[in-house]
Amino acid sequence: YSGKAATTTSGKTPLEAWGKALIKLGLVDEIIFEAAFEALAMDRIKGKADAKDKAAAQRLHRQQARQRKQSTGGESEAGGDDRSTAIASPVPSSSAGDQQGSADAYADAEPVVCAEDD
Repeated sequence: YSGKAATTTSGKTPLEAWGKALIKLGLVDEIIFEAAFEALAMDRIKGKADAKDKAAAQRLHRQQARQRKQSTGGESEAGGDDRSTAIASPVPSSSAGDQQGSADAYADAEPVVCAEDD
């Protein structure tokens, strides 16, 4: 110990303890600390809600994929693990050659699924 003064603080979390230490040292105002802590708590709540929503959407997507796979008969034609699947949409040609007809036909087109085996 070199004879310098030491400041001790405690908090429920390390972040709270650091905030209290900064207040004691005069580097942060108590009002700013409280506002920042409240903002952090609100962001954590929002982050949890976003994570739950994302997980629910992912679960739904996987469930729908399983249902599609079961309804199509299970495995791909090659019979192996289909890890390199690419989805492409065909670009229909318009007989009149106008842009609007081509866009309408493109919107109604079904996607084409191509698979490669490694």
